[in-house]
Order: sequence, then structure tokens, then C-alpha cells
Amino acid sequence: MRGLILALLLFTGSQAQAQVYVMPNEGGGEITLTSRQCEHKGKTYSNLKEAYTWSNQIYIGGCWTVIDGNVHIIWNLNDRAERRVYNIQSFTPR
Repeated sequence: MRGLILALLLFTGSQAQAQVYVMPNEGGGEITLTSRQCEHKGKTYSNLKEAYTWSNQIYIGGCWTVIDGNVHIIWNLNDRAERRVYNIQSFTPR
């Protein structure tokens, strides 16, 4: 149920304020899912939303969507992209 709510909240276009969902990462920071459209190298991806992760030592941006009830994030790591899949139940609203 949380997954359905997450998807509905983040993908509705008539939001009064941005929705943000987070989960802890292994570096002591967070993975953050936003409702903002994803941009990468000057291109806007209307079907993907912005994600980022951080710790004390690194910040990485990416684009995310929900596929088959899981959160798929394409992390932009310098000149390459890396796709990771996360359990939607791991994210909570901020």
C-alpha cells in the first residue's frame, strides 16, 4: 500500500509542494527521491524524477521511477550510468 501511495503522491501534477521520500544509505547519509523532473546533461526527462544520495564524502545525482513496485534509480557516476533497484517499502516521507 505504501508503494501505491508513494507513486501517486510523486507523480501527480497538481502538487502544492514537492513530495520527498528518503531512506538511509550505507555511507551514513540518505537516498532522496523528489517529485522534480529529472535533468541530466542539459536534457529534461519528463517520465523520470530527480534522485540524489549523499554522505559526508560524496554526492551523486540520478533519475528514478517505479517499475513493478520497486524504485529504479539510474545514478550518474561521472561518464557512466549505473542502475540500482530498491525496495519501495524502504522509503519514508520526510
